[in-house]
Amino acid sequence: MADLDEQPVSHEPEPDRVSSTDDYAKRFAGKAGSYLLGVQTRGLLKLIEPMGPRLRILDVGGGHAQSAVPLAKAGHRVTILSSRPEYEARARRECDGLGVEFMTGSIESPPVEPGAYDVVVALRMVMHMPDWKAFIAGVTRVAGRAVIVDYPSWRSTNALEPMLFEIKRRIEGGGTRRYGMYWPGEIREAFKSNGFGSLRAWPQCALPLVVHRALKAPALTGPVESVLRGVGVTRLVGSPVLVLARKDSVKSGGSN
Repeated sequence: MADLDEQPVSHEPEPDRVSSTDDYAKRFAGKAGSYLLGVQTRGLLKLIEPMGPRLRILDVGGGHAQSAVPLAKAGHRVTILSSRPEYEARARRECDGLGVEFMTGSIESPPVEPGAYDVVVALRMVMHMPDWKAFIAGVTRVAGRAVIVDYPSWRSTNALEPMLFEIKRRIEGGGTRRYGMYWPGEIREAFKSNGFGSLRAWPQCALPLVVHRALKAPALTGPVESVLRGVGVTRLVGSPVLVLARKDSVKSGGSN
């Protein structure tokens, strides 16, 4: 296992630069990509549904629109925050007609008042932030009720990533980046230190994502994932892990 202080993170002050590109979106094209995006969307909507309807949601770094589109279609009022105006282009196309709003500014310290949004959603961001704890502090500041992020867990096959990255990049192609990995406890503590003590977790896949992309056969891997989720394997070793952290509670819980 790699030293936790020397994780092979893609240190970018603007990690949404990559995730806003058409090349990045190709990672979720085709049968396998569509399946993986569907899993992510199902988890996102499952976590946010108990929060109620018509939420004010800030999608931080959401230039790929993978979160904004399903959230807007579910009736929520979504604003996408991008580091630069040019990172909005793809999301503007994808969100046309859905009433999604846009703003630019620091994604580490969103330029809005404290508690301005009911929920802050930031997917594929924590793992690429130069200072992920400062990022969590920034998004919790502007969330009135909850924050949803995702992270690759050390309790999964992601722990092999430092050794297998080049193979992974050859299989997945463009948009593949190195990323940080985290223990559930350190994610929990980062939120708790900012007043968001109650966590609910939803691990996405028990099989490595690269296996889904290599096989390109969700008719095969999908049922396997369903079985693994049903018997509790995904709860233990699934990754990436979607986490909803709620404000003003010190109770810790969820499936992680």
